[in-house]
Amino acid sequence: MGELFDRRNGPQFHADLIRKYDRIAKVYGFLGDEQLYVSDPLALQSIIVKDQDAYEETRVFIDNNKIIFGEGLVATIGEHHKRQRKLVTPAFSVQRLRRLVPTFYDVANRLRTALLDTVEKSPKSSSSNTTVADMAEWMSRAAIESIGCAGLGYSLDPLDSPATNPYTKTVRELIPALFSIALLRLLTPFVLKLGPPAFRRFILDWMVPVKAVQKVKHMADVMDRTCREVLERKRVGRDVGVDDADTDEEKLGGEVRVDGDGKDIMSILLDSNDVAKDSEKLSDAELLGQMNVLIFGAQDTTSSALSRILQILSKPENAKLQNALREEIELALEEKNDDELGYEDVMDRLPLLDAVMKETLRLHPPVPFVRRVTTRDTTLPLTRPIRLTDGTYTSVLSVPKGTTIWISIAGANICEDVWGPGAERWDYTRWLDVNSADRERKREREREGHSEITALRQRQEGDLEGPKIVITDEQGRTVIKEREKEIAGGVDGDGGERLGAERGEVGKRSKSSNLAGNQVARGRARLPGIFAGMLTFFGGGRSCVGYRFAILEMKIIMSTLLTSFTFSESPENEVVWRLSQILSPSYIPRQSSTPKGLENRGEGEGEEAERLGLPIRVSAVRCDRSKQETLIRGTSQTLRLQ
Repeated sequence: MGELFDRRNGPQFHADLIRKYDRIAKVYGFLGDEQLYVSDPLALQSIIVKDQDAYEETRVFIDNNKIIFGEGLVATIGEHHKRQRKLVTPAFSVQRLRRLVPTFYDVANRLRTALLDTVEKSPKSSSSNTTVADMAEWMSRAAIESIGCAGLGYSLDPLDSPATNPYTKTVRELIPALFSIALLRLLTPFVLKLGPPAFRRFILDWMVPVKAVQKVKHMADVMDRTCREVLERKRVGRDVGVDDADTDEEKLGGEVRVDGDGKDIMSILLDSNDVAKDSEKLSDAELLGQMNVLIFGAQDTTSSALSRILQILSKPENAKLQNALREEIELALEEKNDDELGYEDVMDRLPLLDAVMKETLRLHPPVPFVRRVTTRDTTLPLTRPIRLTDGTYTSVLSVPKGTTIWISIAGANICEDVWGPGAERWDYTRWLDVNSADRERKREREREGHSEITALRQRQEGDLEGPKIVITDEQGRTVIKEREKEIAGGVDGDGGERLGAERGEVGKRSKSSNLAGNQVARGRARLPGIFAGMLTFFGGGRSCVGYRFAILEMKIIMSTLLTSFTFSESPENEVVWRLSQILSPSYIPRQSSTPKGLENRGEGEGEEAERLGLPIRVSAVRCDRSKQETLIRGTSQTLRLQ
């Protein structure tokens, strides 16, 4: 079990486990208890949706979250969780998110200004304006500021100077700190039974001298104190009115107030809580918990996903793709005749950016696994039979009460039963039109001088929430139709007559002709994911309530950056991804010189060669659009793109 949590080798161990044992495997806990590692689509449908009441969050997960975040969504179960979710979910509706588009653009434009300033001030080694920047740090700061402004209505990081806010620092460092004490956290349920809170606090202060534990305790204190202050200030602002709240710095503690007219998520939640039935109202403790969860949940995962997208686009083989993305965004802005796109434009009318983001989120989910524990004796159905150690086959597993289940999000997202052959390969075209005839027509248009992105836009129609199929009529005209709902989330793949799931100790696949014509054998299994047929944002009653918030934020940030910069690999550094519950990038310098700004992010003893961060070469691009000046909201300067 230790390998599953291992920071350095954990990602590879998870990948090897998926490849060796396919859709389901038996692993052992620290005390030798049998646990299941699952990525089978039908089994996941049972765990996440059909029989979700039989699979609950682990006690360790709930108790630790309650201590660190308070009584938010990630620290409650059962009816308590459902009551909270019922009140929180409407705050993330499409109608609410439309109002947040200007806020996201404000943050994205300030990020662009800061990066341009960094590029301009960097030492010039050539005629081009280029610098090596830690894009993981920039994405983290932008994600924190986005959730601060759009989530709380307060600026947590102005992005125009080094981040100094202690709360910001705490949020960014929390996940690695928690992962460093992963084994000790297993004892939390036992500690919580040791008398009253004051006594438990005494134990933490004096009887647990582990430096990492004390660091996490301090972080929890900072988060709790900050959220209490923000909640109180928001209430004062609501009492004195928005205008007074914006100008009375003494009353609001001198914080920078975002003029959002109550559009932020917490303002909406407070409004909803005021008019809710007494039985459904959230207590102050629960409101504080939602604030902590909101910021924590929206920061690390979003910054991890953005960092991964940038790393992929910076590869030499994706230079043309990066240019195509830039052209797509510029064309959309020209059609809009504005410097900003609307909600529908961002979410539905950038098919190439949509495809790149979806494919990256599918193949590289920031959270590769979650765990559940069975609350009763139950059974687990399987997509196809598996071979047991005694040589027999079964399509249903008996699972005793108290069994820990590892839900492999990463494994499910590369399951060939869902995604077809080549599921382990990053291929953004799986989200576009994929039949060979249409690809040939695209190549012909390109040979005739049409750009790839123009051809893409000519074919694009409607919603891109799932993959599309292409139907050609008798005259050769292409008609785009939505894929059948029962295969949403997958691309057509011919699995043939492969049984495919059965894996014994020897790791061999068997074949069975009786599965010919089976829906699953054609690559049409489904995952119970809330977004695009993948499990990245999970599904069922514990799916991510803010997934649209995250997608909107990421698309606006990426579209803003790609119109101003080109990104390429830093050949001086090797990038590796490490596991700390959430995957995050580190790098190993290939030579002694270290880019400015990346010098002091080493990981500690024995790891001097490896540093946290994602060094990428960033170059300012010339803007060919007629508008050469863009007024950045929230700043007093005009950004000149030359």
